Amino acid sequence: MTGASLSKKIFMNDYYMPNKYPMYSLDDPMDQYIRDFYYGGRVEIFQLGRVEDKKFYYYDFTSLYPDRGREALTYGKPEWVTADKINVPDFFGFVDVKVKSVDLSQKPLHAIKEDGKLLFRHFKEWTSLTLFSEELKMGIESGIYQYEIQSGLKFQSGPWMEKFFTDAFNKKAAASKTGNEAMTQIYKIIANSGYGFWGLRVKDKDCVKIQRKDRCPIYNYLHTNKLLNYREVGEYSITRVIEDLPITDFNVGVASAISSYSRMKLWSLINDIENKGGQVYMCDTDSVITNLKLNDHDDMMQKYMWDGCGEDLGSLKNEADDFISKYEKKAQVSKEDSQLGQIKQAEGGMISFDELILGGCKFYALRKNATSLCKEITIAKCKGYKKSKGDSFTFEDFEKLSAGGIKKQRLFHCPQEEKFGYEYIPGNKISEGGFKTQKQVQFRCPKQNHVGDGYDFAMTTPKVEKKFGFSYTKGKISCTGSITPFCY
Repeated sequence: MTGASLSKKIFMNDYYMPNKYPMYSLDDPMDQYIRDFYYGGRVEIFQLGRVEDKKFYYYDFTSLYPDRGREALTYGKPEWVTADKINVPDFFGFVDVKVKSVDLSQKPLHAIKEDGKLLFRHFKEWTSLTLFSEELKMGIESGIYQYEIQSGLKFQSGPWMEKFFTDAFNKKAAASKTGNEAMTQIYKIIANSGYGFWGLRVKDKDCVKIQRKDRCPIYNYLHTNKLLNYREVGEYSITRVIEDLPITDFNVGVASAISSYSRMKLWSLINDIENKGGQVYMCDTDSVITNLKLNDHDDMMQKYMWDGCGEDLGSLKNEADDFISKYEKKAQVSKEDSQLGQIKQAEGGMISFDELILGGCKFYALRKNATSLCKEITIAKCKGYKKSKGDSFTFEDFEKLSAGGIKKQRLFHCPQEEKFGYEYIPGNKISEGGFKTQKQVQFRCPKQNHVGDGYDFAMTTPKVEKKFGFSYTKGKISCTGSITPFCY
């Protein structure tokens, strides 16, 4: 049982309406057509090192993916269509296009996976992508791109997951109000997993199969070059093979549509902030850090924070409010003594942070300096660093790492100079090489231990040293640390 399978069972049992919104399993060519361009969230920084600005606002969408899952989604029997049959304003599904950037002043909307990274770069040359039709429409409206349509995979459209996501979110909120933390987490998992199970990958999975020796079709695997290893233990065989999962009730088009809708919403927020004269310094799937005070702009509040606090599904919330509330809860401050309202009033209704340091994707620190109303509050996040008592990545660590400069360094080879990346080389060292290091215990029980003679399912727990330092390879970094998209 996984979070995704639990979510799937609830949807199929209580919400699926096959007569009104029938779902079809995709054949292999259709699945591959969409899956090759099925991507996750947008994670970027646009400044490396310490950011020189006075105020920073950290905004986060409340349950972005469940919110976007309430939009019109693909259903029905898919149909291949040729370019001449596609009228973009009326088309719903996925479109194979060639795309070229014509306006480099805006941040790119479309993504492409290269060198193991999801990049949002400009396309200097015609580049082939498969886009969700609604993202294509947004791209046309933005004026950033030129398109040449090649083919399409057409679906029917309807908001057939709206009730599922809305109910899960409301039940989570109700459980939270009653203090039931277990049910709060369960409904959060159900909502957040409600799109992922549609994108299950079943082809060519690395599997370990345990069965009676006389029931193992070992020669079939051997003749198809899908046998990786074999071992016998008593009356049983343990076989490691490459095999498809025996599951058919999934459709990657649904998952791809929801993830595309989510990236579109984040891009719209970034674009609107920049159109208001603000700067965005970081985005992370469903959040941004910016210098724009949202409540200075009524139209922005109406579009993104209509409830004023971020409690509604899909609304923006100000993370500083949450961190102060959590701090007061931890300090056991009563509601009567809470200073959250006073701080918001003193700062014009929107609480800000005073300092920001960015070291890479999911690697950043914010600090709110102490005042008469508020004690110092810091956020320091470093993906992969294991927090423990007396050992954490602190704001002071970020300060030390950010005290250097920029050194141009080729990170990968490409004929176009524009594709060369840069790495931030700090001046003050926390440890040798300008990194903070941590020794971590890893639990290792590789699949070969399941099937190799003499291993007997052995588990090892080696200690490995990990290094954490400033680095960014998803954009072009200037000598001041500002980052612009690649263009090639």
